[in-house]
Amino acid sequence: MKFAAKNLFKPLARVALIVAFNLLGPIWALGQDRIPVPAQAEQQESLKQIKDVFKGAYRDRSPAGTRARVEQFLKTGLETQDSTSNQFVLLELALQGFVDLGDVDNALKACEGIAERFDVDAIESRVQTLNDVSRNLGDLQAANEYLSAANQLAEQFIANDNYPAATSLLDRMQSVARKGKMQYWSEGLKTKSRRISKISKGFKNLADDFELLESDPEHVGANQKVGRFYCFQKDDFATGLELLAKGDDESPDTAIAKNELAASNTEQQLEVADLWWDLSKDPPSSLNLDDPQVSIIQKHAAQQYKTLVDETTGLIQKRIEERLTEFNLANGGEWLKTLTGKTWRIAWSGQSNWDEVRFSRKGMAAITLEKSGEVKEYAWSSISETEILVNGADVNRSYIISMSADGTLQGKRFNTKTGNGMGEGSSRPLLRE
Repeated sequence: MKFAAKNLFKPLARVALIVAFNLLGPIWALGQDRIPVPAQAEQQESLKQIKDVFKGAYRDRSPAGTRARVEQFLKTGLETQDSTSNQFVLLELALQGFVDLGDVDNALKACEGIAERFDVDAIESRVQTLNDVSRNLGDLQAANEYLSAANQLAEQFIANDNYPAATSLLDRMQSVARKGKMQYWSEGLKTKSRRISKISKGFKNLADDFELLESDPEHVGANQKVGRFYCFQKDDFATGLELLAKGDDESPDTAIAKNELAASNTEQQLEVADLWWDLSKDPPSSLNLDDPQVSIIQKHAAQQYKTLVDETTGLIQKRIEERLTEFNLANGGEWLKTLTGKTWRIAWSGQSNWDEVRFSRKGMAAITLEKSGEVKEYAWSSISETEILVNGADVNRSYIISMSADGTLQGKRFNTKTGNGMGEGSSRPLLRE
């Protein structure tokens, strides 16, 4: 599909005002001595000077001339030291110019240049810049740059429990992905939105416990609840583990959390991984864990096993490998038993080339590219009960793999830079195993 040069995406509703900014840490390092934004009168004087200095550049109203002028604004604004007012206005002109051009990367450079030097709300400025530039995205590459930058910001909101901001931003991102028919992004954003909705509800339900921890940081019950939320619902053990360790000593999850924090060698780390694994296989009713939470606990154990498998030998290594295989198959559905251990040659519809893929039960995919014959190995992961994702970032190529009812592998290939589809194909397993 070919896109118009400008205004591909019609104006979308503005993201709701971002709330609870005090919960957020800085997204990027800000200057230690930021200065106030210059007064309006100073800005007007600077604008007159800039228009006089760049009067020749202003005469060229061609697209190329406009871009060259805006790029000069950015370069000069980042380098100038003679006047803070001139610097601010130059960066503001660059920001607005790149927004109008739909240039996400340079618009954010101008935005960050302002936030590093002047006393503005860095988070709010970044959100507003992304909102504004999303109206002027001219092609798939620009849309993908927007989605990548917005996704990083959404992850910051999620990490800092600012779920209203994350939800609003994800809604905008989904609109952009739909308008660009970017299936690769659309699928991932749908999954992320469902996850955030569930986590947000759990977070709201703990309002009283968060308040209690402010007055009594050692409160056993509140630490237990909040720790379980971060570990088992949000899958954020880095935040939740220390809280969980302050819970009820009689509770098995608190005991394991304490052991994990104290583990200092391979033997102790392996013991902790085994304890989490056993808990996921036979969770006591007292923990009241649902299936997704059990899966998160098992995922945490599997992540620890992955770091330990090469440090073990013999029967212990064999046990770890079997558990990793069980985890990969359980989280990808029964169809993965058919997929793994075989070699598949995916012939791409309407194209003469193919990619050959072999999936291992340890969660790796070896891909042979026809053109070069080079073999690349990448991790695969489940993105739904019926699909897995193979992300070949270094070759700008990703695959979404599924299986049809007749046992035919179905593949969709995407350019990871642009999010653009690179074809669909299918395959039966080759005879060699």
